[in-house]
Amino acid sequence: MPEQLIYSVQKQLIELTNIKFSKKYIETYICPIFEYIISSKKNKFLIAGSQGIGKSTLMHILENNLKIFYNKEILSLSLDDYYLTKKQRTSLSKKIHPLLITRGVPGTHDIKKLLKHVRCFDRSIYPINIPIFDKINDDRLTKVKKIKTKA
Repeated sequence: MPEQLIYSVQKQLIELTNIKFSKKYIETYICPIFEYIISSKKNKFLIAGSQGIGKSTLMHILENNLKIFYNKEILSLSLDDYYLTKKQRTSLSKKIHPLLITRGVPGTHDIKKLLKHVRCFDRSIYPINIPIFDKINDDRLTKVKKIKTKA
């Protein structure tokens, strides 16, 4: 991996986490992800893990650096942005179970919308209006992230 990429990743990790990760850590754990994506013929990748593990941080680093160093445009979809609205979760919590008011509980995502957006991307049907979830206000924003063309 280019030395500049390692430096860029290290700098972004500091900005995003306030933690200085060693060059060895980046070479051991993050560079192989870049190498896999760059050498793969696949055009879809999934980043999965439990809450708070750093999926969004990793995606941010991949998006920025794949564009800068490899001229690859990335479309990322976050399951977090597909939480049902507060109003929808409140309704479910009254009809089905009180825990459904809390995001993250199974049944609190708009999976149909997520799958529709993935299909639109696969079929090059644009624009795609990706929802944006505001965790501070625990609700979906009215504005969307508009994807106008294939990345």
